[in-house]
Amino acid sequence: MKGEFTYLKGRMARNRNLAIILLLIGLILLVAIPFLFILSVVLWAISSTCFGRYWTWRQGMSGERRVAEALRSLDDSYYVLHDVVLDPKAGNIDHILTGPSGVFILETKNYSGEMVCEGDSWFREHTSREWPIKSISIQAKRNASILGGFLQSEGISRWVRPVLVFANPKVKLRLQRPTVDVVGLKDLQEYITSQPFTLNEEEAKQIAEAIMNQVTKPSKHP
Repeated sequence: MKGEFTYLKGRMARNRNLAIILLLIGLILLVAIPFLFILSVVLWAISSTCFGRYWTWRQGMSGERRVAEALRSLDDSYYVLHDVVLDPKAGNIDHILTGPSGVFILETKNYSGEMVCEGDSWFREHTSREWPIKSISIQAKRNASILGGFLQSEGISRWVRPVLVFANPKVKLRLQRPTVDVVGLKDLQEYITSQPFTLNEEEAKQIAEAIMNQVTKPSKHP
C-alpha cells in the first residue's frame, strides 16, 4: 500500500498531543494555583475540542484504510496513491487513482446515519432535522482541480474525475442531483472498472509517475 497516511497521522498526533498538554496544564494550575480555576476550565474546554478533532481525524483515516483495502483487488494496470499532498494550503487528497478508465480523485467519507444531498448542498439528518455541513462535493471538485492543475504543469492534459466514496456500510444516502459521482464502498471496484477506457498503460504510468515523483516512490499496487 503506497502512502502511510502521513498527513492524517500528523493531524491526529498534533491534536492528541495538544489535548494532553492542555489537560495537564489545567490540572497543574488547579492544584498549584486554585484561584486560577476559570483558566483551568478554559484549558480543559480547548483540550476537549482537540480530542474531538483527534477522533474525527481517526475516523477519517479508518474510512480511508477501508477504501485502500478495496482498491487492492484492482489489477496491475491501475496505480493508486493515498493521502497525497500536492498543495499544502489545501490539505490532502485522500486517494488518487489512474488506469485504463481514467484519472480519479476519491474523496472518502466515513459518515454513518443519513446523509442528504441537494446539488452541492449536503446535510446530516439527526433528530428528524437536516443539519447543513461543509459541501463535500465541492471539496472533491476542488481536489480534482488541484490535481488537474498539477498535471497541466507537467505537460499532461487529462480530465480528473472527482468521486465521493462512502466507506461506512451504515450510511444511508438520499441524493438529489449530486454534482459528482457518489459510490458506496462495496460498489467501488465495479464503478472504476466499468468506466470507458480512455488511457493506455503507458499513459496511466506516466501520470502516476509524475504524481509519485512529487510525493513518493512509484508503485503499481495500492
